[in-house]
Amino acid sequence: MTILHSTMLSEVLDLESYRKKISDEVRECFDLASQARELGMDVTDKVEIPLASDMAERIEALIGISGIADQIRDLSKKMSREEVSLEMSRRVANIFKDNKKEALDKAIRVGLAILTEGILVAPLEGIADVYIGKNADGSDYVGISYAGPIRGAGGTAQALSVLIGDVVRRELGITRYIPTEEEIERYIEEIESYDRIKHLQYLPTPDEIKLVVKNSPVCIDGEGSEEEEVSGHRDMARVKTNRIRGGMCLVLCEGLVQKARKILKYTSSMHLEEWSFLSSISGKSDDKGSKKSDKFLKDIVAGRPVFSHPSRPGGFRLRYGRSRVSGLAAASLNPATMYIMGKFIAIGSQIKVELPGKAAAVTPCDTIDGPTVLLRNGDHVKINNIEKAKELYDEVVEITDAGEILIAYGDFLENNYNLPTASFTKEWWMQYLPDGLDGNEVDQFRAVELSRQYNIPLHPDFDYYWHDISFEELEYLISAVENGRLSDNSFLIPYSASEVLIKLGVQFKRSGNFLVLNQYYPLLVSLGYDVFEDKIKRVKPYQRKSSVLETVNYLSGITIKPRAPTRVGSRLGRPEKAGDRKMKPMVHSLFPVESYGEARRSILNANKKTDGTYKAEVFFYRCTSCGYESPSPTCPKCGSRSKPIGTKNSEIDLSVILRKAEDRLGIKLDELKEFKGVKKLMSKEKVAEPIEKGILRAIHGISVNKDGTCRFDMSDIPITHFRYKEIGISKEKLSELGYEVKDVNEIFPQDVIIPRKAAKYLFDVSKFIDDLLVRYYGLPPFYSLKSEEDLVGHLVIGLAPHTSGGVVGRIIGFSDVNAFYAHPFFHAAKRRNCDGDEDSVMLLMDGFLNFSARYLPSTTGGLMDAPLVLSVLINPDEIDKEALNVDTLQKYPLIFYEATERHAAPSELEETMMTMKVRIKKTATYRNSSYTFDTSDINKGVLVSSYKTLATMDDKISEQLGLARRIRAVDADDVAARVISTHFLPDMYGNFRRFFSQEFRCTKCNAKYRRIPLSGRCMKCGSDSLTLTIHKGSVIKYLDETLKIEKEYNIPKYLKERIDNLARTIKETFPDEEKPDAAIKITGLDMY
Repeated sequence: MTILHSTMLSEVLDLESYRKKISDEVRECFDLASQARELGMDVTDKVEIPLASDMAERIEALIGISGIADQIRDLSKKMSREEVSLEMSRRVANIFKDNKKEALDKAIRVGLAILTEGILVAPLEGIADVYIGKNADGSDYVGISYAGPIRGAGGTAQALSVLIGDVVRRELGITRYIPTEEEIERYIEEIESYDRIKHLQYLPTPDEIKLVVKNSPVCIDGEGSEEEEVSGHRDMARVKTNRIRGGMCLVLCEGLVQKARKILKYTSSMHLEEWSFLSSISGKSDDKGSKKSDKFLKDIVAGRPVFSHPSRPGGFRLRYGRSRVSGLAAASLNPATMYIMGKFIAIGSQIKVELPGKAAAVTPCDTIDGPTVLLRNGDHVKINNIEKAKELYDEVVEITDAGEILIAYGDFLENNYNLPTASFTKEWWMQYLPDGLDGNEVDQFRAVELSRQYNIPLHPDFDYYWHDISFEELEYLISAVENGRLSDNSFLIPYSASEVLIKLGVQFKRSGNFLVLNQYYPLLVSLGYDVFEDKIKRVKPYQRKSSVLETVNYLSGITIKPRAPTRVGSRLGRPEKAGDRKMKPMVHSLFPVESYGEARRSILNANKKTDGTYKAEVFFYRCTSCGYESPSPTCPKCGSRSKPIGTKNSEIDLSVILRKAEDRLGIKLDELKEFKGVKKLMSKEKVAEPIEKGILRAIHGISVNKDGTCRFDMSDIPITHFRYKEIGISKEKLSELGYEVKDVNEIFPQDVIIPRKAAKYLFDVSKFIDDLLVRYYGLPPFYSLKSEEDLVGHLVIGLAPHTSGGVVGRIIGFSDVNAFYAHPFFHAAKRRNCDGDEDSVMLLMDGFLNFSARYLPSTTGGLMDAPLVLSVLINPDEIDKEALNVDTLQKYPLIFYEATERHAAPSELEETMMTMKVRIKKTATYRNSSYTFDTSDINKGVLVSSYKTLATMDDKISEQLGLARRIRAVDADDVAARVISTHFLPDMYGNFRRFFSQEFRCTKCNAKYRRIPLSGRCMKCGSDSLTLTIHKGSVIKYLDETLKIEKEYNIPKYLKERIDNLARTIKETFPDEEKPDAAIKITGLDMY
């Protein structure tokens, strides 16, 4: 089949032509899939992913109220998103006003859908119920019962959903909620318990909780989402569960209380006086200052190292700017830094950071500074490229400076984090140069000359970390200079000065008892010396000023700026990810085998073991020709179409179904190595997938997801500009895609660059899709790919796990990294940023042909991570607003750097910094954006974190703590203590408790028992293979490592006592045995 993207393009596409091309190709794919579906061989006869051109269509498709899309569009032209949400809620309530409960339910869900751009599942599953209850005085009130998926909506939308409920309540004439004192106390107990087991972003005080519950006109309720129950305030008339209500806790704490200031803006503009009580809540301040914070160090995980303690000298130096692969919560590091840091930081890895947000994805930028290291031979050198890092890696004894971390202005704006003082860098210094002067090639002598002649600050290459040393160290350095001498265009200084020079970041080579400084002149000038006729002479007498930095300014007679006033603490969060999605265990077909497929869920084994017939609960069809009943939409006996009957627990003749599948596909099942189904179907109707699809997946070695599609998961990272060579395509292919043939191109908003691993997987999926079309549907193939490179130009669906709306993307190339490069708008359209999030892609035709909502689990959250609607095109007005804060300048202006010196609020500079939002406002387009730092190759850096390559946890921990000892900015003893207290001890305590309350499991059919049957045999399958679910090994797995760390590191005394107590208890509970517990077979009454 000829498809549109294969046509060679001679012209460069503009944005509108690009959008039309995407739309046309989606429609072509949709039409072919519709043709296949109409054959009646699927569980529904139409494509189940509705297409939406904008937010309004997405919401109409998601909520299922026809006719509201046009109203949403009209209101969006003149109102803010929040105002549209409230007005549409009123209108929807009016439509259904004859049934107040339905009116409330529909109105609140529509309002929340607008707030979440019609992408999230929160409006469907985050609200479990909307009901009308009774107050003690007999009056009605409105209650909203929230569930776990409401978390994805975010605090502001959560809070506004309550406000929407109040607005609609008023429209319908329903009175307010009046809580009892006991109910208020229940809220307080419940929220404190939830914070203990789940951890809230903000835990309100009891008085704040009381204030909100007592004054909220709407009852904030929730499902009992947690296993734990409240200990007091139980069996209450108006609270339907004793279990902790997670959704309620989220909405009240992270919504109404934490976002109180934002909500007040809306209540004030709408004159809703009943909500004025929110002004009494301090909540969590939205204003973030430039201050030291160690929050990122909480919950350290064993094997994932710390790279710098908070704001510590030697840690990452903050450099403002955006590379072409940063912004949207992604930060860039020099590839040499990634390598020198034990190779733990790979492209796409998440690091937890001190500022401006909680975390960032790492991307490469080789035009910023790499690390400075001390070598075994005594040399102190800066490493700015990964090749040098590899050469010197084994010679490094200490990482004295971590190098620079590049963070974009837009990330400070998004987090409302006051701008910390910028490092003094070349791009700042250049703006002091008089017009016409070239500042690109400046040596040490020219640097001083320029400062003296034009009264400008000293060039940053020769500006050292004076703020990191004490007066005593400064004075010691001056005395060492007195004992130094010039020699062969270098300066020799006594070795005893090495520690001070290391702190300053001065590079040197060791030669016996001296250090050789090639770049010495600016240092001498900074200390009050100069060189006359090859001799060093003091030109200014030493005098202490208020600080070391002020002192060297006085001594030098020139301006010396703070070189690195802001250091950024960080540690490794999640390592990068790129891998195909597999259910556990791997599944080829959504077809039930009950326990007959044994632990491997083998459909072939189930067929052999049962002689082809067994009972299962499944949705049945009846053949319209012969009357045969089966779980297949086409009759496995005569091949005719079947009519649905419904769900029942009845006999499945698997042998008949498999024989028909063999005939239809022209495949012998003996050719399959494995063919796996599921034990039970989790959907409401228990609908089974046509088994032929599973057979074809098994042939191509791919797994199925819960919704019938094949997914590839990847960490998200942004890209705004690319080089065609780095993504593995030719000039001809670049032109064919509609780009201008040049070195660097600005990426179109829906174009994506996938990992090579993803290309291999999607290539296999394309072969499966073509086989499906030809062998199952009897239609021509769609892809007909000869190699992975032929995927270029094809369309995919991008989907985030907490959403229910997919976004169309176009593959334009491949990367070597284990992450997903795409435009910030593409990620934001999925309601994602790049702080370590991961998402999935599937081939567009796979989604259209194989997705069905009828496969989705009926449990809460079952609709999440499913493409219930598809955004064909991206509209900047309808994506997550964080992407509009991405800055687009080619260089940051002087006014910005000067603003950082007074820690200005980033919002002051938004217009100046030309964010995407401002660019659209001023130029009517987001195209023609730029970046401040180039990256020579987006594949250049560590590709796989050593956290993933190190074989054992012992190896990971050894490297983690070894690296902590090598990094000057890290306190190794503190890291050791934190690993034990936040990972090892909780794990051992938890498994120790669970050991004594565990279940027993049958290894053959996986049946579980709270107590072992008296017969010693499985009551389900009769097997005597019963085993523990928690073994001794799980309890003691970290004990030896903990005791080893206790001996080697200086950890707090109280922690040593906790370790010793636990070790003693474990050893008393598990005395040394001849056989490990895993080898013990439990039979009969042995356990008793």
